[in-house]
Amino acid sequence: METITLREARLNAGLSQGKAAELSHIPQTTISHYEKNLCKPSKARFEKLCSIYGYSTNEVVYPEDNRINKKLLPVKDTYSDLRYIIECQKAVMESQRQMLVMQQQLLEGRNNG
Repeated sequence: METITLREARLNAGLSQGKAAELSHIPQTTISHYEKNLCKPSKARFEKLCSIYGYSTNEVVYPEDNRINKKLLPVKDTYSDLRYIIECQKAVMESQRQMLVMQQQLLEGRNNG
């Protein structure tokens, strides 16, 4: 069985990153990071995305190797693990920022309604 990437699965499902984020409740920037192999999703998130895209987890490549993007994280670079951690932290911080913005918008909507 031939496998495809998360990005290919999303595109085959006819979804933008924004729509995938809306359906999965995963921030769009995080989905982008998964597709660029800057961070790997948890098994639960991977399964959720595969399900939304209409694929089994056996049909989509789970990024086991966090150094797939060789330009960003060269294998021989002694700082590659640190760079990976920093990129993941950036993704988490951006996700948290987006969640705070959404919570603020919800609260403002309740106060105005």
